Amino acid sequence: MYLAALAQSWHHGLASSPGHSSRSPCPAAGHTVQGVAARARSLALVLGADADPLEAAAWLHDIGYALGLATTGLHQLDGARYLRDARHADAMLGRLVAHHPCAIIEAGERGLAGALSYEFDPAGFQNGHSWLTCRYSCRTSRWAGRMVGS
Repeated sequence: MYLAALAQSWHHGLASSPGHSSRSPCPAAGHTVQGVAARARSLALVLGADADPLEAAAWLHDIGYALGLATTGLHQLDGARYLRDARHADAMLGRLVAHHPCAIIEAGERGLAGALSYEFDPAGFQNGHSWLTCRYSCRTSRWAGRMVGS
């Protein structure tokens, strides 16, 4: 769980940085990310070795909203670029952050689908359980971190 713990510290570091405003549209500072991470962590027994990178992606999936990181307006791409360029994160972690649910649709609407797919190649994981688990964790957690249906 080294990667997930590291990702959690990055998340908390950005959320508490001096430039962060509690009024900013940064879900990384809210409970939603904690809920998504908890959901991913709950699947650890099923996922085995894939649990750690998936929990890390859950902690970091909305990091592109953080003040100072948003450059394109597409938080998935901005967050993945930050992880790659500033944190030298694992390529799979970058792909999971870049392609979390509906990213390619939003990227297409903003004219950024080519950049998203070129920089963070989705090939090889979108039909695998890593991507599906990331999707499940995001889609079954509501704002404020509660599970859907609770």
